[in-house]
Amino acid sequence: MAQRAQKLTPRLDIAILNAGVTRASFSTNPATGHEEDIQTNYLSSALLLLLLLDLFKQAASITNVPPANPGRIVLVSSDTAAWAKFAERDKDPLLPAFDDKTVRYEKFERYAVSKLLGQLFISELAKRVPPSLAIVNCANPGLCASGLQRELGLSVSLPTRLIGRSPVVGARALIHAAVVQDAMSHGQYVEDGKLRPMAPFVYSPAATLVIQRLWDETLQELSFAGSQRIIAGLN
Repeated sequence: MAQRAQKLTPRLDIAILNAGVTRASFSTNPATGHEEDIQTNYLSSALLLLLLLDLFKQAASITNVPPANPGRIVLVSSDTAAWAKFAERDKDPLLPAFDDKTVRYEKFERYAVSKLLGQLFISELAKRVPPSLAIVNCANPGLCASGLQRELGLSVSLPTRLIGRSPVVGARALIHAAVVQDAMSHGQYVEDGKLRPMAPFVYSPAATLVIQRLWDETLQELSFAGSQRIIAGLN
């Protein structure tokens, strides 16, 4: 994706990071060894986000992008992040705790935690990314009848089809976050076209140390892609 974006002429302006999974049972990514929800919903999304920021930085130096037209990156989030128990919060290191097969796997909890990690990451990343370069936010499309629930069975997919939004309606919330929201949304959470609080844990006293641990471990995990260099070059 990042390589394709690099070839766009004159440049990439907007990216909505919409990749996501909800695994019904514990499974690991064969390439990384990490649990699939955490790998796809958090780590891979964080990687792509950093690579795109690097492209925005390169494009800005070449095309003289005016401050009034920064890039836009939306990380798709979920209100389920607010419901996460996040039992792993005190683990050190943190990320390997999600790969422990001996711990009982709860599919809804794991999805919620993966989205909470994204919010924690964005809250820290926004401190290092000037909104004149890129406005980065999280957005919730709401409960959508999409393929996300395909592994969870009829007990989940059928009610979702009955009461959930269509993917088209859900996409409107994401596009609004990418196109309409201004610099006030940088590092924030957008829901139904309005700025809303992130998950309560993000603002809790306990979050400070967890965010720093998650930040350090994430950059180390993604160091193969030059994550530290990218962050250092953003200011």
